[in-house]
Amino acid sequence: MLRYFLGSRQLMPPGNLSNYSVLSTMDWLTDGYFSAQTGYIIENQKLAADFKLPPRAVTITILVAFILGCILAYNLNLGSYYRYGALVLHGGTTNGGYNVRNAVSNWTDSSTMMNAGALPSLHEGYAMIAGVLLTIGLVAARWRWLRVPFNPIGYVACIQYGYALWGPFMVTWILKTVAHRLGGARLYRQLM
Repeated sequence: MLRYFLGSRQLMPPGNLSNYSVLSTMDWLTDGYFSAQTGYIIENQKLAADFKLPPRAVTITILVAFILGCILAYNLNLGSYYRYGALVLHGGTTNGGYNVRNAVSNWTDSSTMMNAGALPSLHEGYAMIAGVLLTIGLVAARWRWLRVPFNPIGYVACIQYGYALWGPFMVTWILKTVAHRLGGARLYRQLM
């Protein structure tokens, strides 16, 4: 977003590439389902409430599991990378797999930006603002009218990963519609 709204001149003062270098190394944060992790935490808190467990104990358990999971994942991944090689594990070719292609793409974009510079991109900026306004509009519509069929979470998920999620969303929508038609809200709640 910063690159689209500010351009390269604001991010890279003359002779100082540190700002843009840090932003480029953090680009991988935009390529994941990190926000989906919140759903697991909320489900765990709901389970704790259902089984009358203290919420603080569940939170501490989640944090300990997260720390241990990170340590174990880092050791397993890095150990395998050093033992077998990252290129072998990600496809076995000299081009590497997804991670290597992603890193090369990010650094190619960065070198292009550093060499040629870039002005703020108004089209991408306007598109982001329009997406935010549409999402806010969908949230407001859901608050105002209960039977609005469009869900802001569905919009955001389909915009980012629609190619992978349209099938499961369609099946879920069909099952929900059939349950509502056959047994109404009562059957729908029982099936949930």
